[in-house]
Amino acid sequence: MYHSEIVGQDKLKSKLQEIISNGQSPHCQVFIDPSGYGGLPLALSSALGLIYGFELLNNEERKGVSSNKLIHHPDLHFVYPVIKKSSGVDKATSQDFSEDWSAFLKNHPYGGSQDWINQLEAGNKQGIIGVEEVSKIHNKMHLKAHGGGKKVMVIFGVEKISESASNKLLKLLEEPPNNCYFFLVGEQLELLLPTLVSRCQMIKLNPLLEKTIENKLTAIEAGEKAKELISAGRGSWRKVL
Repeated sequence: MYHSEIVGQDKLKSKLQEIISNGQSPHCQVFIDPSGYGGLPLALSSALGLIYGFELLNNEERKGVSSNKLIHHPDLHFVYPVIKKSSGVDKATSQDFSEDWSAFLKNHPYGGSQDWINQLEAGNKQGIIGVEEVSKIHNKMHLKAHGGGKKVMVIFGVEKISESASNKLLKLLEEPPNNCYFFLVGEQLELLLPTLVSRCQMIKLNPLLEKTIENKLTAIEAGEKAKELISAGRGSWRKVL
């Protein structure tokens, strides 16, 4: 997702672009977004900015290249809560759901972790990020980047990480490989291991302004329903959608 596609959060977008463009991006940032204020889009846009550079992204945007195509860069990785695909599978990892995830990013970039689990038709199953997943994160981030560039990991629904997996991830964040960056996206800060949070730059997202939502609805020609949607949204673009 391009910065220009994100609804509102203009000051935050500018700040994120500035620190990335100036080579000052911390190795780990955690976006706390309780209600669809733009955490995942901001993390995704920042990840693309790190890998491609914002100047290139802006050029590609003018050429009409879909940001959805850009996410398939070999040095951009995603982790998210998963469920067992069948009774015959002992453990599942994000790689098993890559097609579902691509569809989710394209169709529901403002969705929350429960929206993602619902898409998997999990029933009563609860998604989890387990130890085996974090082991794969270790392996991927210690591999050499393609072309000597940056490696980026986006962890969505990070509050779904198990305690043992959280401790294992902490060790990686304490001593991250060179040119490796992590973007964590969660909804409930209190569910995260405090020591894990302490290794990240924390960004708490605020609700969108009513005027911001109004301008966006006007741009997409929401018509007579605009006022109703603004009221129902309560600062959340997810709720508006």
